[in-house]
Amino acid sequence: MPLTASRNTEERPGEIQHIPLAADTVVFQGGLTARNGDGRAVPAADAAGLKVIGRAEQTVDNSDGEAGALAVNAKRGVFLFANSDDEPITAAHVGGYAFVEDDETVASDSDHKVKAGRIVDVEERGVWVDTRDTGDVPSADTLTALNFTGGGATGPEVEAFRNAVLAILQAGNLVK
Repeated sequence: MPLTASRNTEERPGEIQHIPLAADTVVFQGGLTARNGDGRAVPAADAAGLKVIGRAEQTVDNSDGEAGALAVNAKRGVFLFANSDDEPITAAHVGGYAFVEDDETVASDSDHKVKAGRIVDVEERGVWVDTRDTGDVPSADTLTALNFTGGGATGPEVEAFRNAVLAILQAGNLVK
């Protein structure tokens, strides 16, 4: 029903999320935190199915608990994380995405392409990452399966166009 008078609409700060933890999990204050496939908080890692939600605001030990028994506050923002030794981020990567290596380290590339966020700056101490920008990245398989024939266009030209677009997106780390 539409309003017919003023309303005091409650507000919750959007940069902090209160997320129930997965079972048998410890999240450490300051660590990159992700949601697993069940929507529960876990330490961020280079593992399939994780989506970064931000930085843990406190340490929460649910190592003896069931899923959802405890929760963590995760904050989105621009944070300084360690730079990978194996896949280091350089100034040339600024503006692109940092990928999770573990809950304190980000990398220029990774196996599962779990995005930590947009790279803001790189310095000797580490990498500044904006965890507010972790939008879903479509997989190459998803793009390859797209059907471009709805408007009647078929043939090798369409296939060449699709492959060119896919190559550009992969080069910019915009697809897995």
